Amino acid sequence: MPQESAYKIATELELIPEQTKKAYPIVVKDWIFIKDRVIHLKENVSIYSTLGSAFLGAGFAGILSLLSGEYSSPSKHVICIAFVIVAIILGVAGLFFGKKQQDLQRDRAHDISDFMDSIEGRFSV
Repeated sequence: MPQESAYKIATELELIPEQTKKAYPIVVKDWIFIKDRVIHLKENVSIYSTLGSAFLGAGFAGILSLLSGEYSSPSKHVICIAFVIVAIILGVAGLFFGKKQQDLQRDRAHDISDFMDSIEGRFSV
């Protein structure tokens, strides 16, 4: 009885050719530039936002302690009010600078996208 060969099984498969797509020729220098920009693009954890949230939380905790009437002496009351004011100012500043840092990172990503669009613009699409 003849054995079936592995070749016969392999020839029963149908190979589907890849569909043709549009491609842009790109200068190697431009490709390396884009590659380096993408490699160095990273999402930095914003320490400003983290610290801003922590200071706002501390400020609101100070407000709660003021409202509870926990401080008996006026000097402690004034110190707590000063702490609340400073903590809230630092919290708002931290959130502001954290937002600016996120916008700057987003702009860097858009710069790469704009450069890729300028490469596409060299060709009729």
